[in-house]
Amino acid sequence: MDFHTQLNDFIRSCKEYQKQVDAQGLHFSEPYQSIYLELNKVLILHTDEKLKLEAMEAGEQTAPGFPNLTPARREYYELEAVVPTFLANGGTAYYHLQRYKIACTYLVKTFSYSTYKGDWEKMRHLGTWLGAIYKQQELSNAEDSFEASFDHLRDLGNFDSLEPKELQELEEEVRNIQALLLDNPELQENLSADDAQLLQEAADYLKTKEDLLKGLPELDDDFKYKEPPLVEVIIYRCRQLTVLLDHF
Repeated sequence: MDFHTQLNDFIRSCKEYQKQVDAQGLHFSEPYQSIYLELNKVLILHTDEKLKLEAMEAGEQTAPGFPNLTPARREYYELEAVVPTFLANGGTAYYHLQRYKIACTYLVKTFSYSTYKGDWEKMRHLGTWLGAIYKQQELSNAEDSFEASFDHLRDLGNFDSLEPKELQELEEEVRNIQALLLDNPELQENLSADDAQLLQEAADYLKTKEDLLKGLPELDDDFKYKEPPLVEVIIYRCRQLTVLLDHF
């Protein structure tokens, strides 16, 4: 019998002993209590080491920047580099709020299936960011944001004379207007012929400068976020609780 098989058998025996103590109500009787607590230390140590091994197999590292990070963890570290700063600076651009909300929501869902403790900490951070994003969206006014973006486009003036920083601002304003129009079709009624032409000219100009831009994705129908069905939310929340309770 190899070592791993013996170890697994031993762990099962520890759990069975604790199960019997629980069933008989012997927690506060000696020697059962002392043995139970010592076995608990063994089980916690085994669980911690098991989770570390699973994390290594999954490609997790203790810091970002490693080539073998899983896609979800890589995306988390990318968000961690921008979202807290964006929120701390009072960012209100609908485009970014919506994009970050979608990304954070799906990462929470992804990490809820993880047995790696480091992912649970990520979920707590994501939950904090989501709370701030939802609050900011509740305070935001779509029409005001729409007008503010167009005002900025007009202030930028001749696109051909823009500095690199202004070019980035142009891209962000265009994406913000596109996101608002997608999620608030009624704003089309507020769009004058001149503004529609300005938006089209700005979008066309951005296509000629893709090598200089951040690469903010153009929006399509898939960008519009839809809350997952309630049943689906309940299922993955229960799964998350199961994972946490198993570790506890």
